Amino acid sequence: MKRLSSFLQIALLLCLPLAATQPAPPVNTWHPKLPAMALGLIAHQGTLWVVGDHAMIASSADGGQTWITHHKSGSGQMLFDIQFVNDRLAFAAGSMGEVWRSEDGGQHWKRIARAPKPAVRVRFSGEKHGLLATTHGFEFTTNGKKFKGMGGPRLWIQSIAATDAQHLLVAYADNANGSPGPAPFLDRSSDGGKTWTRDALPEADIRYVLARNGRYTAYALRHSAEGSSSIVNASGRLLELTSAHGAHWQVTHLHAEARPNCTAQGCLTANGWIELDRAQPIFWTRPAHVDFAPWAAAKGSFCSVSSRLMCSLTTKTTPQIAQQAPTSGLQSQPDNASLQPAVCRRCPSPAPEDVLAPGRVMLSAEVGIDGHLHRVRLLSAVDAEEARAVLRNVRKKWRYRPAMLDGKPRPQTVISEIVLKDRHPQGILQPQLLDTRQPHVP
Repeated sequence: MKRLSSFLQIALLLCLPLAATQPAPPVNTWHPKLPAMALGLIAHQGTLWVVGDHAMIASSADGGQTWITHHKSGSGQMLFDIQFVNDRLAFAAGSMGEVWRSEDGGQHWKRIARAPKPAVRVRFSGEKHGLLATTHGFEFTTNGKKFKGMGGPRLWIQSIAATDAQHLLVAYADNANGSPGPAPFLDRSSDGGKTWTRDALPEADIRYVLARNGRYTAYALRHSAEGSSSIVNASGRLLELTSAHGAHWQVTHLHAEARPNCTAQGCLTANGWIELDRAQPIFWTRPAHVDFAPWAAAKGSFCSVSSRLMCSLTTKTTPQIAQQAPTSGLQSQPDNASLQPAVCRRCPSPAPEDVLAPGRVMLSAEVGIDGHLHRVRLLSAVDAEEARAVLRNVRKKWRYRPAMLDGKPRPQTVISEIVLKDRHPQGILQPQLLDTRQPHVP
């Protein structure tokens, strides 16, 4: 019996190394650990860059598997966007209007300016000339230090770009309540911001504008005629437009149906994403439920920022809708879907009891078919601590009646803007809820 027991022990010991060398099962989706909450995400030259709370700036050169933190502070500064002008020069901006610059490819960062309003997007054409987008306007600078503001409460800034020191472009929606919506309007300047000209592309919903090879490239959606002015999360036929200075636009490609979420890399489609920064478009897979989240792809990974950073493997795929030939005009298509947006049944004020920094907190979330909010994401804020309190209260307390599409409940992305004012004598702060978004069909 002892000999048998000894034999079993030896057999087990011999098996242990074999078991230890077995490969781990592949992980298709993961949540990278970061030192702070992620708020913005881009890809540059195959490297993923993320910015977030506590002025965090981090990068991953292996598709989001491992991350290196290049900057983080103990203050309440939140960074929402990062931009690389070239391989050496980069900028970041965020909640307090502070602008950060790196001159060594993102390894080290220095604060160079502070704009009057919180910034959600940053675009520079060089060391001194650049644009900052706020939720309801934009700021521009010609010396890299002082910013001049333009815009107003009616505007929702969708995208900004600068091809050089003189040529600046802003794409935006102009609605009565300043809510998000289709963005057919363009403000352009050819003299460094001294004068501006307003143009409009009535049948194009401009989702992203970028500077490429000294020209503007715009990704836009062509919506249906019915309700195109009010449906702000609707899919549409994807257009790729180019212009030398923003005055005359040429339709260079007409791609498949796309979601209204585009970056410099391309746009999301119903079940994937289409890469547009190459000679020919390439279709890739992606995870579901990231229709409105910032995203970027690199080294075979697709990452997005919702309530936290999530990465998944992405592979090339065959498009479900074949690419069509360019057309000479922007024509509408019929849309017969019956839409009933989500309605808030219980939305008490999510503001903290003591408002120390009056301002606005803007967030997005998905209303599930259960009426609860999922993937709540911060879009803009002034104070980090108050923003965290608002997010906690919204997740915990807000309840909706789900959106209905042709009589069936569907998830719906909503945007809410909460105005934090000086405390009312009764201590009641009411959130101002802005436009809702069309239900998306998974």
